[in-house]
Amino acid sequence: EASLWLSWEHHGTMTCADHTSYLFQLDGANFRKIMVRSDQAELCAMYARLFHKGLMEAYITEEEASDLFGSDEDVAQIMTPIRAVIRTSNLMADFGHFSAVWAFQVWKEWLQEQKDERRRSKRNNFNFCGRREVS
Repeated sequence: EASLWLSWEHHGTMTCADHTSYLFQLDGANFRKIMVRSDQAELCAMYARLFHKGLMEAYITEEEASDLFGSDEDVAQIMTPIRAVIRTSNLMADFGHFSAVWAFQVWKEWLQEQKDERRRSKRNNFNFCGRREVS
């Protein structure tokens, strides 16, 4: 799945633990070209960013990242904010005010607020000399 959302090159040997597997081949570049023109482009972009974030949080360095990332639990976590955007957009559509761009913008603003809050929290852990305060 990583090759759909990221610039990705597989290294290693593909194996299956229980000898039951399905292999699908999909051209990632063409997939992205189609999805950019889709009415779901914002949600796909959101999924791609969250997929990348989850992948980077799961591994210490980019070189250690594995294409084994993306379990059902990982995908469920990625889909949680996307489902919230979909629910919001469905609610707005019921009232005739739906705009996927608006819903996506609201999500981006919320995400930026979360980042700003984490930065403020980190800054509060340092004293004026730049040394971390011990609690």
